[in-house]
Amino acid sequence: MAAARKVALVCVGHWADEPRIDRYLPFSAGAYRVYAALLSPPLPDCEVRLFDIDHDNAAVVAEQVLQFAPDVLGGSAYVWSLPLLLEVAVQVKFARPYTRVVLGGPSARPAMLDLPHYRVWRDAVDALVVGEGEAAMRALVADADLGAWSQVPGVAVRDGSHWRAPRTGDSVLLDTLPSPHQLDLAPRGRSASLETFRGCPLSCAFCEWGVWSEANRVFSQAYLERELQAYKDTGVIGAFLVDAGLNLNRRALHNLMAAEAQVGFFRDHPLATEIYAAHLRDEDFDFLSRVRCGRLGVGLQSNEDSVLQAMQRPHHRGKFERNLARLSDLADCVVELIVGLPGDSFAGFQRSLAYAVALPCVEVHVYHCLALPDGLMTRAPVGSDCDFDPATLRMRSCAGWSAADLDQARQGLADQATAHGGDVSEDYWSFPGSRPARTVGSRPDTGRTYARPLVANEAAVLARAVHAAGWRVTRAVREASGLVVVTVARDGQEFTLELAPAGLATKTWLRVGDWGVAHRGSVASEALPGLEAVARGAVAGLAA
Repeated sequence: MAAARKVALVCVGHWADEPRIDRYLPFSAGAYRVYAALLSPPLPDCEVRLFDIDHDNAAVVAEQVLQFAPDVLGGSAYVWSLPLLLEVAVQVKFARPYTRVVLGGPSARPAMLDLPHYRVWRDAVDALVVGEGEAAMRALVADADLGAWSQVPGVAVRDGSHWRAPRTGDSVLLDTLPSPHQLDLAPRGRSASLETFRGCPLSCAFCEWGVWSEANRVFSQAYLERELQAYKDTGVIGAFLVDAGLNLNRRALHNLMAAEAQVGFFRDHPLATEIYAAHLRDEDFDFLSRVRCGRLGVGLQSNEDSVLQAMQRPHHRGKFERNLARLSDLADCVVELIVGLPGDSFAGFQRSLAYAVALPCVEVHVYHCLALPDGLMTRAPVGSDCDFDPATLRMRSCAGWSAADLDQARQGLADQATAHGGDVSEDYWSFPGSRPARTVGSRPDTGRTYARPLVANEAAVLARAVHAAGWRVTRAVREASGLVVVTVARDGQEFTLELAPAGLATKTWLRVGDWGVAHRGSVASEALPGLEAVARGAVAGLAA
């Protein structure tokens, strides 16, 4: 069969089109890497077009793709993009039955499409790239015959209701892979996704990294020098290291250190990365002291030894604590936890959260456990009893967690994060840590000194007292001056109160015992009686 003449690649952005924390503004780097691989060197008589989508209207995407009339349609599949890609695939297949559809990315797995939720769309997909995408997509595009596709290493081809197991093959030398930045294909004014190696020496059950083989494959110093220079030349605003961790491959880190010494990109642009604190060495601290650090993610996941052991997650608590304290003197560290891990429990997670917020970090991030295709969906330890949502992959119950326990934990996290001024979403909650942030732009500039969250019992008592007055607390913090700042809301109205213990009040609208109360901003006279009741309840709660 002749080589495919037209190839459409579709990726779906998961990020707002404006700078975020630490000016981190990524794009779909995996799709752009495949795009670069199809263009360099060019395939004969082949036109490739990338559709970088920033909305979720499948009909519009399908119409755009059909106007291009591709012979091969490729999609970059993540949890958030898979539903849209499948809808697009169905519409394209209906209009052009001979278009071959192939998905790659972390959600492009037979186990994922075999879930009842996705099975109805499965027939619209011809193949899944379950390994690295660059070389596999070049081979698939070169010959659109499914028989030939089944011979391509790392590709699972659909055979009726089943998938043919992918063949193994020799790995591609990483330095031969074209870079979208070096080819000036990547979007300008965005953050880069930097790779220094592929694979992971760990095999944590909840994570997809550990199933990748050959964790010793690294990008050379020369390649990384070209990459960092391309970042400079094309206006990259910073980079996130998408490796399993900065310090999990010593050769790769040495290559990055040497490349940075030559180019100096990270002297002026933030480097954000995941760090394995217990594995840090003196040379790592020295390197981080010479670059501009963005947020450093420090994965704790749980502080329960039995949970970590069940998840095959190595942990050395003493080294972790000592190195985190040292690391926090250099950069803003974010400690990461997972709620809903098999073998954990509501009580165990609460202990982990209390431990984490007391660590030297600027924030604690909590993520709802997901049953990822190469993680707990297929590699859960025996007895994990995982029940998860087939669309979102969110864990619903598992060993140690009833559905009611997880619901209670989620609601508690939302209430606590809101009261502490943190972020709340469907699968993520953040809490201010014990150290102020140093990174410019890492927190909204309120014009005030850094605020600490109330301790858990204070926040709970305050929330109950305000609720008794008919309102709810949306934020409650203690500023460095000692002021307690409380934001309350009801019926679309929101007000912020300053509660000042004796001796701290500089302005007072209401005095309650030894406390002075002021409100920020103007308040309509008709709202004052209700706000006074809130203030009295809040002060009574804090005094108690």
